[in-house]
Amino acid sequence: MKRLLKNDSGFTLIELLIVIAIIATMTAIIAPRVSTIFNKNKEAFALATGLITKTFDDSFLKSKTNFLVIYLNKKDSKIKEMPKEQREIFDHSNSLSVLELKDGKFDYSARKMFKLRDFPESFKFEKVLFASGNIIEEGIALIPFYPNGSSDNVIIHIHVNDNEPWSIKIDKYKREPIVIPEFIDFEGRL
Repeated sequence: MKRLLKNDSGFTLIELLIVIAIIATMTAIIAPRVSTIFNKNKEAFALATGLITKTFDDSFLKSKTNFLVIYLNKKDSKIKEMPKEQREIFDHSNSLSVLELKDGKFDYSARKMFKLRDFPESFKFEKVLFASGNIIEEGIALIPFYPNGSSDNVIIHIHVNDNEPWSIKIDKYKREPIVIPEFIDFEGRL
């Protein structure tokens, strides 16, 4: 027992190389997965903000009203009561699309860039706040974009990776939304 306690020779070079090889192998396996998660979320923000900007442009340039639809993470049970053709349009979750009002009914825009876009589970639409005070936490939020180049002031709350709060702020007269790395309200805090 005394001999084991007095042994102060440390690790051999072979033992250190084996540990370094194991750590390098684990890093090589884990690193691409972590970067993929971050890339998916960057792509999701780019897709969401790009769709908002394109909706603004299309409404202004074509002199028509488009509706950006945010399908929140939680579905609304009232959607089941809608007529079938409208239910098929609104019965989604964690997605975005652009709709037009045709003959008093909502329909998908004919433009391919406005088709229904689903988002990954790591990027969840949680809540939509309107400047009017209306807050939507389940179902859908319809944001109109008008022919005169305006919209409503809106803040979209998003959870990234289940614990990171983010906001996308749509300003009534600005073409491009702002991405903010926290939940905000219209006074800039929450």
